[in-house]
Amino acid sequence: MRSVEQFKGLVAKGQGFARPNFYRVILPSVIGGVKFPIVGELLNRGISNLKRTIPAEDINMLCTATNMPGRNLLTHDRRIGMVNKKVAYGYAVEDVTLTFRVLNDFRIKEYFEAWQNSAVTTEYELKYFNDYSEDVVIQALTNSPDADYDKLLRLSYAGLDQGGLATALAGGESVVYTCVLQNAYPTQVLQMQMSDAQADQLLELNVQLSYKDWSRKISNKTDFRDSLRNRITDFAIDKVKEKLFG
Repeated sequence: MRSVEQFKGLVAKGQGFARPNFYRVILPSVIGGVKFPIVGELLNRGISNLKRTIPAEDINMLCTATNMPGRNLLTHDRRIGMVNKKVAYGYAVEDVTLTFRVLNDFRIKEYFEAWQNSAVTTEYELKYFNDYSEDVVIQALTNSPDADYDKLLRLSYAGLDQGGLATALAGGESVVYTCVLQNAYPTQVLQMQMSDAQADQLLELNVQLSYKDWSRKISNKTDFRDSLRNRITDFAIDKVKEKLFG
């Protein structure tokens, strides 16, 4: 049985307990915009301002709930003699759902309507997959008082806060986990229920994102150090195996 002090040490080593309300979503400023670091993001934000669409930071503030994606292994039964076991042959990912508060300008709804229109237009024209699929980032944030969220916000204006080396070196320890939904798009913008019996409630919009796959990215300096250490260790182990086993 573990002692209380051991448990406290474990919590301290893991930087405290993760909280479900410390998160951030980063959606594209412009659908089908310029996909190029810094310059591309600045151009996209300029286009967004000209069109008076909702900024990415506002989309994040209106998001009241989301979920980190999982991955399910697909298996089939394999029987050899009397032994039956499950053998993996692939994997599947589930859609991600986001919930947003709706303001009286309805710009959050218009954003996702425009996104869907970039896939299937109101003139019933079909577009290419790469024209309407975008990367979406979901991040778990730390509840540490040392986190620099202002620096993270400044990075976002250049599109450098979506995980990777820039976030690790310049973003401090604000982000603890970064998940990127690759080639995502809103397959469902669900209906909004309106009723005079809900006079004391806020209107919400639920959106379902489908995507090709998801991956984890480096989120902070600790991630970067661990990744570098693991690469060096794996390289050394491979060299030892080559010497021992040829």
